[in-house]
Amino acid sequence: MDPKFCPLMVLAASMLCGLAFGAGHANNASAAGAMVSKISCQSALAQDYLSNLSSTIPGISGNLTEYSQELAYLDSQLSASSGISSVIAVELMMSRVSNPLFASIGSGIRLRLSQYAAAYEAGSGAGSSQTLARAAGGLTASYVRLLGAYYNCTITPDRTVAGYKINAYQSDIAGAASYTRNLSYYGVNVSGLDQVINGANASVMAPLQSMVAAANSTTQLEVAIGHYCLYNGCTQQIYYGNVIQKPLNYHFDARMRIGSYQLVLSRLENTKAASNASDLYLAQSHISIASEILQAAGTGSLSQAQGRALAQNLTDAAALMRAATGQPRLG
Repeated sequence: MDPKFCPLMVLAASMLCGLAFGAGHANNASAAGAMVSKISCQSALAQDYLSNLSSTIPGISGNLTEYSQELAYLDSQLSASSGISSVIAVELMMSRVSNPLFASIGSGIRLRLSQYAAAYEAGSGAGSSQTLARAAGGLTASYVRLLGAYYNCTITPDRTVAGYKINAYQSDIAGAASYTRNLSYYGVNVSGLDQVINGANASVMAPLQSMVAAANSTTQLEVAIGHYCLYNGCTQQIYYGNVIQKPLNYHFDARMRIGSYQLVLSRLENTKAASNASDLYLAQSHISIASEILQAAGTGSLSQAQGRALAQNLTDAAALMRAATGQPRLG
């Protein structure tokens, strides 16, 4: 084989088989177990608070039955989750239960308390204001105690999840670095891809590792985990004095795909393997659109619509470049 075609073939092979930056790490029993443990802590907090509500506010117990039943259902799901080793499986199961559940319980409790507060303020009984004040004070104090217990309960699971996240990110970045070294061996200019990798280490890994190492509470761990994302999905702001730092989503997979696809396209345009100029023109258009979507998102989290559009444009670009090499399109 003519050596000048080696880079093209390596690039085309990696592209056509589908780059999979960040695709692994789904099966991790330790992380999955830690996530289940944290949800168990949340369930215990909610159950204890419901119990305190029932004993503090006269007549409210009947209005909390539905929330107690929802928590009982959550506990059944937690019991069923024992032995699950897939982080994705836990996330999927709990997304159907815990987040809507706790939102429902929280809004329901606020509604019930506001109703009782209104009744007390309307003078539904003698000494109503004093009764309400005592109830509110007692509930606040009990919630502070319960919250302290919750933080003690969740710090170990949070450290496990944080360690899992860091290790997974390190593995993905190492895999990408190996990928670029292989391309460089064939004489491909990978400076753009190296910049993406260096940026991931500087912008995500260094501050994330520093925050996790310095964290001494579950709140600090949650902030670190929720602020620095190598990919997408972080929404946690960080406050430094009066300065607010927006969450950092690096979109590593999208950056690496766009950079890699651009290299493939450039190679195709400069070799006799490029037999279909119209396909390459359209491929460049799709890559450019994907780049524009990524630029618009910045370090923010991609919306579902943005994510779908970005993925589709890269898929279309890959199909067109595959056609330009004379290979049949997939699908």
